[in-house]
Amino acid sequence: MPYSHYALGMQLASHTLTAHNDAAASANKIHDDTVAQQYGFRGALVPGVSVYAYMTYPLVGEPMEVRGVPLDKFEKKGHAFVVLDVVLLAGGEAVQRVKHTCILRPRQSHHTER
Repeated sequence: MPYSHYALGMQLASHTLTAHNDAAASANKIHDDTVAQQYGFRGALVPGVSVYAYMTYPLVGEPMEVRGVPLDKFEKKGHAFVVLDVVLLAGGEAVQRVKHTCILRPRQSHHTER
């Protein structure tokens, strides 16, 4: 369906998927289940680029942009997190909205080189 047929709040066609964490081996350990659970999350955080891909599935091929507004900031075990209100725009019209939590600043390592 062309983006001009979408409107904010419109019911989109159902699309079910299982998120795949393609960053489990990343140096950023928040993408690891064990580490993420230590910070109070149920499991590993899926990278933002993957979340974007899942959100845009119904609009593949349409010109899109994403805008985000910070809603909250918090710290857990030295990491600074930000909660974003992310809006997907197609043709300048908002077609999807999601609340996304991501790392703003990783914990600073106290390890020093010798």
